[in-house]
Amino acid sequence: MEWILLAHALGGAMWFGGQVYTEGLVASAARTGDPETIMTVGLRAAKTSQRVLGGAALITLVFGTWIVFESVYTFEMIFVTVGFAVAVIGIALSRFIVKPKTDEIEAIVAERGPTDPEALAKLKGLGNIGHAMTLLLTIAMILMVLKVGA
Repeated sequence: MEWILLAHALGGAMWFGGQVYTEGLVASAARTGDPETIMTVGLRAAKTSQRVLGGAALITLVFGTWIVFESVYTFEMIFVTVGFAVAVIGIALSRFIVKPKTDEIEAIVAERGPTDPEALAKLKGLGNIGHAMTLLLTIAMILMVLKVGA
């Protein structure tokens, strides 16, 4: 059971740490005020996020579910329910929102360049999704650590 908990905790730590690090990278690029830097860093962050953070969310979900089946925890407990929901949301966002929007932005940039206003606006929208995910993940982590509802 300890290795299952370890895998769950490592997946969650990688997901949370990667999410916060990505927020920092994007914020740093935004402070430059240079549209080309913002686009370059933003697209790289989005592509990395969909692969790494989506995978970390999946690891967290799989091992978290395993823990519930092997322990006294139940899906009715608040921290389990919220954690499960946030993981599903994270995986779905990565696969069905971030990837298609990143592909769309890349196509606009290929056609019109990295300073295109439409591409920058769409990138900002992706950033807003990232901010919301960071907030949800932070709430889930707090609930997990405090075992709210256990």
